[in-house]
Amino acid sequence: SKVPVYTEERIVFADDHEEILDSVRTPIFDASGTTLVGQLGYSRNVTARVAIENTLRQTQIELEQAVNTANRANEHKGEFLARMSHEIRTPMNAIIGLTNIVLKRLEEPSDQGGDRDEITGHVRQIESSSQHLLGLLNDILDISKIEAGKIELSEETV
Repeated sequence: SKVPVYTEERIVFADDHEEILDSVRTPIFDASGTTLVGQLGYSRNVTARVAIENTLRQTQIELEQAVNTANRANEHKGEFLARMSHEIRTPMNAIIGLTNIVLKRLEEPSDQGGDRDEITGHVRQIESSSQHLLGLLNDILDISKIEAGKIELSEETV
């Protein structure tokens, strides 16, 4: 072939160290151009460049993995928030609705209803819904503290 050959080669030297050489070899022909009489070659050491390229490639892979992990975490947070908003809305609606019922019953003249046992039952339901809501909010705050690194979890048998 009459075209130059370009190669990147790993060379192991007598002292066992390796270098990576970027080489160009050009064939040399006689005056007629038909007989190969030699080869002219040039090599340069690209070991440092290859090491930097490998490091950059590895860093890029690690960054892509970090982005994927962050995206998955955001998806999970979105799912969590959607579930929590529903979980919070349910006891809040119960609290608001039962509070309105109790207020209306209390405003009624005593001879028309305003049954004390009924009102007491509604107030207990309000208390129960409030306790459930408070538990949910505490769980959300605990998760936020864990994410912020303010709480350390330890595995224990219970």
